[in-house]
Parts: sequence; C-alpha cells; structure tokens
Amino acid sequence: MGKTGFSTAFKSITGMTVWEYILNARVELASSYLVEKKDDFNITEIAMMSGFNSVTHFTKTFKKIKGITPSEYRRGIG
Repeated sequence: MGKTGFSTAFKSITGMTVWEYILNARVELASSYLVEKKDDFNITEIAMMSGFNSVTHFTKTFKKIKGITPSEYRRGIG
C-alpha cells in the first residue's frame, strides 16, 4: 500500500489524518503527565517528554484539542 492509499484508509477508519492522530496521542500523553507527574515535571519538560519541540506549539495544540491550556488542565479547570 502506498502513502496516499494508507492516508486515505487511515482517515476513513479513524476520522482524522495520521498527523492529527499523532498530535492527539501526544496531547493525551501530556494530559496524563500533567495530572500524574505534576510535582515532578514543569510544563516545559512535559511538552518535551510528549514529543513537542516548542512550548508555544504544545500550548497551542493542547488548547485546540482540549479547549484549555496545559496550566488550566493541571489546575483542574475545565
């Protein structure tokens, strides 16, 4: 199967592109870290551990997916 065929099949099954799926998985990982590891790591460290190279990109992506910022999520807002 080629790249285009895979991408089309993936989107028809999951309802999202491969990249959207990866970003969602990274945000879910970060969400668990924000709750379970909040005393061990700051938000910058959690962003990096979740595969983001920039805190700005992490915060923007997190808010787009979750509707609140990582800091708000950590505090239990939302």
